[in-house]
Amino acid sequence: MSNDSDLVRGEPRIAAEGAMHAIVTARGKGWTGGVYDLPCGPGAVVTGGHLYSLPRRDSSEAPFELPFAELQAYVPVPDHPSLSHQYLLTVSFTMPSIHHWEAHMPSMVRLLRSVTFPLEAPAEPAAPGIEKEVGRVLQ
Repeated sequence: MSNDSDLVRGEPRIAAEGAMHAIVTARGKGWTGGVYDLPCGPGAVVTGGHLYSLPRRDSSEAPFELPFAELQAYVPVPDHPSLSHQYLLTVSFTMPSIHHWEAHMPSMVRLLRSVTFPLEAPAEPAAPGIEKEVGRVLQ
């Protein structure tokens, strides 16, 4: 019998689509997303906005509301014998100047198109013990 994580392990498109639908649904109105083919495989990209309320010094005044635009990308890390779990690489970009959003998108596209994963595991982990630490944080 398979557990839920086994159902998408090795199926990066399904993992990316699942992540995209779950996040868009959880964030609600104003959020949208899609799955795009990147050089490293499929990636889910979601965009939307938040309205942050900042309290004023004078508590009798209404909070200052600051809109933020956000892009999040989720890229399934390919299966590899050195990995004990399935992982998603997450890239987030947030900015308070919604009017300048379009000017920054070419940089985000270049960044996402530059993501690669090595085909072979390094002889020594780049960060020894990282899997234990990640596992501890996720529990």
